[in-house]
Amino acid sequence: MQMKPIVPLPALAACLLLAGCLGTFSKGQREAQIQRRLFLPEAVWTGDAIEKPLFGEVKCRPFHALSPANSRSFVIRRSGGEATTDYYNGWLTSPEELFGAQACRFLDKSGLFTRVFDAASGTVTDLGLDGWITDLYLDYTDPAHPAACVGLRLSILNERTPDFPVIHTLERQAKVPFTAGEPTAASQAFS
Repeated sequence: MQMKPIVPLPALAACLLLAGCLGTFSKGQREAQIQRRLFLPEAVWTGDAIEKPLFGEVKCRPFHALSPANSRSFVIRRSGGEATTDYYNGWLTSPEELFGAQACRFLDKSGLFTRVFDAASGTVTDLGLDGWITDLYLDYTDPAHPAACVGLRLSILNERTPDFPVIHTLERQAKVPFTAGEPTAASQAFS
């Protein structure tokens, strides 16, 4: 004798309701994904290259970022100390990789060093560049005047000794205002 499975009516109703909710969520999720934009920062050397390099060869080490600057989404700071992330705007890859690559390109074009090698290079140099992203956020503490904030700490290290002593450290922060209504204004301000 074969028994027919009995599905209780409340369980069947719950399954149908769940399927409907998940279907709607997927449609909304797809629409949100279409609206997402990913950006690359671009540090541009605007001056003339230095005629004679001041330093020898340098190898850029992988950059690091302090939290919350290590987020792939744009971090937004609001009044009252509130911080959130922007779902719709973010970086193409981790800020550490993006800003590290931009720093190497920028230094290469500046002419400060005879040669600049990136972290993936197998070259051994006398000098190393260690970089930390200390700030990377959109400042909306005054919503009428938003600004993109970037903070970097760069250290030149002696790579020829086992303890890698710091030769020089430079820390800079910049705050660049932008117009909130323009779709790419924030990413351009970061650059």
